[in-house]
Amino acid sequence: MTTELNIAANARNASNADELLSFDRVSKVYPTNDGAVSALEDVNLAVHRQQFISIVGRSGCGKSTLLKLVAGLYPASAGTISIDGRVVTEPVENLGMVFQTPVLLAWRTVLSNIMLPVEIRRLPDRDSYLETARRLIKMVGLEGYENRFPKELSGGMQQRVSICRALICNPPLLLMDEPFGALDALTRDEMSLELLKLWSETKKTILFVTHSVEEAVLMSDRVIVMSPRPGRVSLDLPIELPRPRSNETRYVSTFTDYTHLLRERIYEGSSMTG
Repeated sequence: MTTELNIAANARNASNADELLSFDRVSKVYPTNDGAVSALEDVNLAVHRQQFISIVGRSGCGKSTLLKLVAGLYPASAGTISIDGRVVTEPVENLGMVFQTPVLLAWRTVLSNIMLPVEIRRLPDRDSYLETARRLIKMVGLEGYENRFPKELSGGMQQRVSICRALICNPPLLLMDEPFGALDALTRDEMSLELLKLWSETKKTILFVTHSVEEAVLMSDRVIVMSPRPGRVSLDLPIELPRPRSNETRYVSTFTDYTHLLRERIYEGSSMTG
């Protein structure tokens, strides 16, 4: 199966794209009362512009830590992370982040929640950002809900708002940490397709953490498998399924081949077989 999927095609996928994000021998060690815990070790990875990259692996393998290091929320213990050629040494300002829960302000409307980053950063030309916000709202299917409050929205709708908020300042890179993990299965499938549509229209570079192998295969150009702690890149698999993708993509035989291969690598050496 490995030969059929041609893992080595990785380099071919990225050959015509510029590198936006790079990890060079990155490690992260957390001090604890019981001694140092190594979360990541010797991570080397290149992410190219406009790529949709998913990161999968067992719980505790450092997937979320990886995103926090990219955002500059934590310093790396060793190695360097660079965004557009600049080494990350502090919190990165022009970066979009989406978490598992929407984290919307209850007293602000949909539109004002989306505009929050513009206000915090005191960006000029507010009218231009308002126009962008309304365009994003239309893109995610929330037109007519601009003046609604979070409590009036479903979980999926709230997460759409959080994605719009992450995109309002036009960041080159979008970090998404299990953004659909709290949603029911049907809404999660719907949101995956919505994100695919949004990505196809904005062509943002996305680093997407998920526990769902099917979700990763459906959306990604590449899927990165992290080994159990300390997390290392165990597999960098190009997903060579034609775009645009839809629910029907899940029923293509190659889709199943990809999911089987990824599960085998995730649970390698474990009694679990996915």
